[in-house]
Amino acid sequence: MADTSGPASAVPHIQGSPSSGMRCSGVQFCFLVRRSCSALGTAGVGVGTASSLQARFATVDLADDQHRGRVLSAVLWATTIGAVAGPNLIQPGAVVGHAVGLPPIAGPFVISAAGLVLACALLLAGLRPDPLLFARQLAAAGNDAGEAGGPPAAPAVRRGTLARGIRAARHSPAALLALAAVVGAPAVMVGVMSMTPLHLQELMAGPGADHAAHTAAGDVLVIIGFTISLHIAGMFALSPVMGWLTDKAGRRQTIVAAGRRAWVGCPVGPAAQLRTERTIPRRRAKMPSPSSAMPS
Repeated sequence: MADTSGPASAVPHIQGSPSSGMRCSGVQFCFLVRRSCSALGTAGVGVGTASSLQARFATVDLADDQHRGRVLSAVLWATTIGAVAGPNLIQPGAVVGHAVGLPPIAGPFVISAAGLVLACALLLAGLRPDPLLFARQLAAAGNDAGEAGGPPAAPAVRRGTLARGIRAARHSPAALLALAAVVGAPAVMVGVMSMTPLHLQELMAGPGADHAAHTAAGDVLVIIGFTISLHIAGMFALSPVMGWLTDKAGRRQTIVAAGRRAWVGCPVGPAAQLRTERTIPRRRAKMPSPSSAMPS
């Protein structure tokens, strides 16, 4: 009702109805259900993203110390294909969503869910034995063979805990630096890129534009997907180079150099924003309005 005639006109109808209390309760209940489903879905996406980010580190369980950076970078580079192609599935996803009775913007999640199910099946079937457990068995066997007559090797820990990991990181400056880099850099990146789709939407459709209109057209979503693809390509395409640099120059030196480069790049965003705010309104003013383009 508020979407069609406005909030002001909807209030008298609700207040004048004898069952206004029940209607308001029903509207509030539907609103809470939708918000709860959105929160659960967002949490599920977060869990899946965290799992995929952690899974890539399994590649270094069996790598030697001199080539860990290159081994990890090879996996990161392989993910570039799917990560770049994913945001461009908006239009095919809209077709899939329409076919299964979902909104067009929910269609890409169907494709993502199918890809996650396939990845889980491949990992469960092919990743055997577990790289971490196998690496611990090899380390224990090497200690027993190299230190004959010495103290027995410590038994392999089958399962770690978050508290144990935090305690271990407290006593290791290198671990604290790595933890700060792994947590801090993605946090800044996610904070910026979370606002990028909204910013592009406002630049193209204008402030206060109807969300349903430009979503149905799909043009804004295609540009947003292409922008995210460029961002992900910049993250992962040069992974082999960064892996080689990590092994050659050192992990600490590479982290510090990457942090400095990020600090240098921080002023670029505000500078580009100021220029965009000057140029976009001029271009939008020159474009014909939809009402003037329609024949009388």
